[in-house]
Amino acid sequence: MIKKIKPSVSFFGVDMQANVPALIERKVYDGMKLPFPDKSFDVVMALDALHHAEDAPALLKEIKRVTKQRIIIKGHSKHGFVSNIMISVYDYFSNVPYEIKRRFSYYSMKEWEELFDGLQLRVVAVPRISGFLATPRYNPLFKLEKLEQKG
Repeated sequence: MIKKIKPSVSFFGVDMQANVPALIERKVYDGMKLPFPDKSFDVVMALDALHHAEDAPALLKEIKRVTKQRIIIKGHSKHGFVSNIMISVYDYFSNVPYEIKRRFSYYSMKEWEELFDGLQLRVVAVPRISGFLATPRYNPLFKLEKLEQKG
């Protein structure tokens, strides 16, 4: 859809597994080091990915390295024991057909904020999305920008 509105935009993806259907060109990578030079992309999106990473903060640091300025993260957010179970069940059934590893490791909104602060990323917006468990409460979408480096 974006390509129809702005044909000059290009998309490229990475994945740790090649067995998941994809609508864009992608590379399979090790899940740790993104196979691109620093500041390769205007925007980097990680959609339902960080909670599958062995080291989510390290992966987000890699994402920051390969973007020039902007990052979009769609993740899951826990709000206590019951929501953690709900998200885990949803995550399990969404990923089991593709044999995607599930770590059942989700951040609270406070933990997301601490992660972003620690990596010097500023939350620009948390847009509203809709769908099953797709409220900002359980499935936040973060628009982030790198903070200016001092010195």
